[in-house]
Amino acid sequence: MIKTSINLQDLRRIYIKAKAEKTWKFWALYTHICNMETLQEAYKMTKKNKGAPGVDGITLRELNNEEIFLREIQQELRNEN
Repeated sequence: MIKTSINLQDLRRIYIKAKAEKTWKFWALYTHICNMETLQEAYKMTKKNKGAPGVDGITLRELNNEEIFLREIQQELRNEN
């Protein structure tokens, strides 16, 4: 089992609740998704599962720098909010 911060554990609880109660509303969830710790954990999980290329067609092997990639993703998410 992966040891994560309380924030990621909270997000997992939210995920479980969302699956169980389809009509439940989650406010300000986007802020948590933009959190660097959340993005890093998602990247680790994707890498572990040998994730497929995203909509941009870039594979994990093609990424030169994980940190720069995650910062770019974070900035794009913040700009779209």
